[in-house]
Amino acid sequence: GERRWMLPSSDPLRRFAWNAPTVHDGVIYIGDQADLRAIDAATGDVLWRRTDIAPHHNLVNHSRPLIIDDLLVMGFWPTPQHPVGLNRHTGENIWATGDDSGELFTALKALLIMGTATYDAAEDAVLMPAFAHTVRVDRETGAIEWVTAHPGAFSPASPIVTPNGYVVTATGHGLLMLDHTTGDIRWDREITGEAPFPMRSYSKAPHPVIAPPTLIADRLVLPGLDGLIRVFDLDGNLLSKSQIGSPLAAELTVAGDLLLTVGTDGIVIALSTPALLARTTNNPGARAEVSA
Repeated sequence: GERRWMLPSSDPLRRFAWNAPTVHDGVIYIGDQADLRAIDAATGDVLWRRTDIAPHHNLVNHSRPLIIDDLLVMGFWPTPQHPVGLNRHTGENIWATGDDSGELFTALKALLIMGTATYDAAEDAVLMPAFAHTVRVDRETGAIEWVTAHPGAFSPASPIVTPNGYVVTATGHGLLMLDHTTGDIRWDREITGEAPFPMRSYSKAPHPVIAPPTLIADRLVLPGLDGLIRVFDLDGNLLSKSQIGSPLAAELTVAGDLLLTVGTDGIVIALSTPALLARTTNNPGARAEVSA
């Protein structure tokens, strides 16, 4: 329990209130566009630091670094309006960001990258959540491949890669499935329900959807601010709803045969995954086991 090292951070409350660090190969990647660092997890030594990507902003960042082999990918808002691809060992630019004269990133400059990127290894592509859009870029160069507009506005949840397509969480609206290759919307499931308070940015209208679903086999398990956990198949069909009794704004975490979450009321909840999914297969009337 003794402290091994301590490292001061500039503006820690704003910088780290909404985004978590990424740990990879014993290195902690942490920060935002105004102060991004790679830190040796064993010693606390700063391996590299970037303070030149963008100026200080009072707006918080919602993304964490994504590591793909030797590449660090991160998107920001409000500036820079294009994502960055850095060498994770040195912090140097790999993607040719900021090239106003080229076609690279031109379309992205009209968008605001909102949240943490996702890597699709099968397509060697990076998916990024933007303001009312989802963007796919080439992993090697960062060149834009497609941009799809959809409902959701400020929706920082990461896209989810599935065999059927990419699942997008549209805050204040519902779930969408995008085609891998074209970005076309394959299905759009609007979700309605009573939420105790609004949580989406710049809106006073309560809505149950803010957290992304968790992919378990071929099921999407979606927590809601209305206290419901909804289970969908990969065709967007609603299979079951379980009332937990606690408003849920956080993604469910898989821990063995359990799904763990914390309600906005502070209650820690553990759900039996087999019992929850059993409602959607053999016994629709079964009740999921809940521990709080």
